[in-house]
Amino acid sequence: MLLTALVQPLHAEPDAPHTEVFTGFEASNYASGYVGGGYAFGKGLCAPGWRVPPHDPNNTVQGTKIGLRLLAETWYDISSRWFLSADASYGTAFREYFSLARVGFRVRPKLSFGIEGGALGNQEYEAGRGGGFVRVNLRKLEITASGGFTGDYLMEDPSGYVSLGLYRTF
Repeated sequence: MLLTALVQPLHAEPDAPHTEVFTGFEASNYASGYVGGGYAFGKGLCAPGWRVPPHDPNNTVQGTKIGLRLLAETWYDISSRWFLSADASYGTAFREYFSLARVGFRVRPKLSFGIEGGALGNQEYEAGRGGGFVRVNLRKLEITASGGFTGDYLMEDPSGYVSLGLYRTF
């Protein structure tokens, strides 16, 4: 009896998938691409039922809302070694915004590092961030890793952030 309890079936059912990765590309008078992923807690992706965050009655920044999103990105070579980049976006749906400026130094033609700072928020949240970054250019692929401190302006204790960006030219 004890021996049969220790024997595992030869053809056990595999665990249901919980992770999904997706990517896409679109082109019009501009071109953009995206990549993302998700994870289903509980019984997995194939189980019946909705896959949405729980409703928070105290948070007005959730649900479906249509709005306009504006985005600007710029880059300026100050010299052959120094550069400045700035990104900013604003969305009308929840009055969300994001900005990030970087000042970088090219150590070598394919390696640079620098400092970054920015602001982000929406109709319920405002935060700042500041830190450093390292950028490596490998042929048509650019990898940027950054990290530092971020926090809500109204809270006293900041937290950390890390970011990894992969950019591919075509």
